[in-house]
Amino acid sequence: MPRRGTCQNRNLRAGSQDDKVPLLHGGLRAEAPADKQALITDLFEKITLYDVKTTGVTSTRRIDGRWDVTVTVDARKLYADGEGVETASPLNEVFDVGLFTAEPGKGAFNEDDVVLLERRPIRSGVQTLRFITTRERRFAGVDPFNKWIDRDSNDNVQAVSAG
Repeated sequence: MPRRGTCQNRNLRAGSQDDKVPLLHGGLRAEAPADKQALITDLFEKITLYDVKTTGVTSTRRIDGRWDVTVTVDARKLYADGEGVETASPLNEVFDVGLFTAEPGKGAFNEDDVVLLERRPIRSGVQTLRFITTRERRFAGVDPFNKWIDRDSNDNVQAVSAG
């Protein structure tokens, strides 16, 4: 049995956590498919910020009893240089977008309050997302569970207004 604190894998160096980050980064880069390389850059090589917000949500009852829901999103991606200077970068990521009967993160919110949760491509600028649901919803938004590093996560979800 090896001594405690020794490294079993000869490809890994023993040492501080700082020594292990480049190994993790390099290992991920080597194993990741081409479509994930930009994500690795954003996570390990740059200070990446997102500014995504829901700017409008409307809902209209259809003749068949279902609901047409329109969610308007304004989004951008920024790189910070560590000195406070931010530079815009094209955003082309997949985000969670959800429709809810209660506001996520507030009060007694639970899984029964989720009407719909889909992963949708989000790009820089204003875009309109459309959904058809069978249940009435009261809130909708992009990145509703705040998984991304967002400049203001309080503007991701908005109450639904009648269309």
